[in-house]
Amino acid sequence: MTTPEVRTEYVRLSDGSLAHFATAGETGPAVVLLHGGLPGSSGPAGWSKMIPALAARGARVFAPDLPGFGHADTRIQHHPVLGLKSWVDFVRDFTTTLGLDEFYLAGNSQGAQVAALFTANHFESVRGLALISTAGLSECLGIDWPFRERGDWPPRYEGTEESMRAVLNHVIRTKENITDELVARRTAAAARQKESYAAGVASRHAAVDGSFRQWMDLSNRLPRLSLPIVYLHGCQDRLLPLEGVNIQEDALPNVQFFYVEDCGHQAQTDQSEILNSVIGEFVVDGRISEATALAAGISTRRPRIAGIVADGLAAAGALA
Repeated sequence: MTTPEVRTEYVRLSDGSLAHFATAGETGPAVVLLHGGLPGSSGPAGWSKMIPALAARGARVFAPDLPGFGHADTRIQHHPVLGLKSWVDFVRDFTTTLGLDEFYLAGNSQGAQVAALFTANHFESVRGLALISTAGLSECLGIDWPFRERGDWPPRYEGTEESMRAVLNHVIRTKENITDELVARRTAAAARQKESYAAGVASRHAAVDGSFRQWMDLSNRLPRLSLPIVYLHGCQDRLLPLEGVNIQEDALPNVQFFYVEDCGHQAQTDQSEILNSVIGEFVVDGRISEATALAAGISTRRPRIAGIVADGLAAAGALA
């Protein structure tokens, strides 16, 4: 199979900002990938292994740099001063500008929180949602903060390549994936986006505003969505312990959970073959096969969700 070319492009959005994104694939269902929220993150860096794999499987893939990250527009008028809402609004403008009327949406960490918020507010555009290891989602579900405080948070980024490597060591379990090139790229991106990133961090104060909090509240909305949703969690994720993600699973009866072994917070990097298969089958085939579901550690905490996993596996779960 020929690996499709991964290109980086810019597009002018309706608000005048210049959006940067990685893309691959010319035909098939569209899938938008949203990166995490640590300094130096970007679409190309966060999804380097998944972008070509999904395109090779038959999807059109788009991985944008959210405001405050990568090569996003750094002009002050485009800083993410409303944090999560700024990023959700960006995804809406980005997909509309590219003419994506319907698409699959996937996100890791903070990107998964953004993806969930986008889907709840624009469900008519989302054909399916894939969430990867997101402690922040607990806040939106009204889950007590202490379960997230028990996580082992990354060291503070100090603006150096050494501290960037320490941050990456915390979220990526497979150390051979933390290359000198990746560290240098992310350090440069963090420096480029220093002011815009800081605006996004500072905007977290908006979460205490009543209007903003009601917009963020997914405790009733996300469990009611009828579109297919999967959630993949690395069993060795240091940011969100298993007890925390178990509580998320209990709050989301409509979501098919997977617990991926030998896998940290950035699961799409640590277990790229498994994640590529799960999301590739989910997007292109419309079902996750039995073999892939088992390899990905499909949850045994409750009955499997029919219509997401292959029929044979769903039936096996019903008979168990």
